[in-house]
Amino acid sequence: MKGELLYEIYRDCEPPCLSVITGFPQVGKSWTGMKMGEILDSSFGLDDIVFMPDHFMDKIKELHDRPDKSQGRILLIDDIGGWNYGRYSGPTLGDLIPLCMHLTQANLICTVRDFYFLEPKVRGLAAHILMVHHMNRAAGPEDLKDKNCVTWYKAKPDPENEGRRIYVRPKVNGKKLDHMFFTRPDRKLTIAYEEEVELLKNALLDKLLAESRERYKVKAT
Repeated sequence: MKGELLYEIYRDCEPPCLSVITGFPQVGKSWTGMKMGEILDSSFGLDDIVFMPDHFMDKIKELHDRPDKSQGRILLIDDIGGWNYGRYSGPTLGDLIPLCMHLTQANLICTVRDFYFLEPKVRGLAAHILMVHHMNRAAGPEDLKDKNCVTWYKAKPDPENEGRRIYVRPKVNGKKLDHMFFTRPDRKLTIAYEEEVELLKNALLDKLLAESRERYKVKAT
C-alpha cells in the first residue's frame, strides 16, 4: 500500500525529480529518504547515498556515462557534511543538484533541516517537500514504534502568479493526503549507513581540528 501511494504521488513527476525532506536533527529525515529509495528503486543501496560533494560529482559522472542506468534511479543527498554552512569552498548543492538534473534522469531526494536553507535555484526545482515530525520511536505507542510521520506537499503552478509555484497536499484517489508513516529501512542498510556516517563525522572533525590548529600556529608566530 505504501508503495502504491508513493507511485501515485510521483505519477505526474517525470524524472529527473527533486524531493526535499525537512525536519530537526535526529527526527528521521535520512530514514525516510532511505525507505523511499527502497520502495521506488529496487537497486537502491548505500552507494546511492551521497554525503559529500566529491561523491556527488562521481555519481553524476557515473550516471551521465551510463544513461541506461540513470532512468528512474534514486539518489539520496544526505547533507551531513554541511554544504550549506560554508564548510566547503568547492561546489555547493546549488551547483550540483541542477547539474545532476540536467545531465541525468535520476530522481533526487535531499535531506536538510529547513527548506529555506537551500539556495533559491534549488528550492525552485523541488517537486515535493516532506516534513518529518518528531515522534518517540523507542518509547512511543506500540503501533508507532520505529515509524516516521511525514506531512507531504506537492508543487503545482500558482494560478494567481504565472511562473511561480505553490505547495499543496497531494491527492490520492481523489482524497487529500494528510500524512504518511514510514517504517524503518532495511536493517543491513541502516547499519551500513550509520557506520559510514560515523566515519565521515570523525573525518570532518579531524579536518576542523587540523584547520583550527593551523590557525592557532599562524597567530602564535
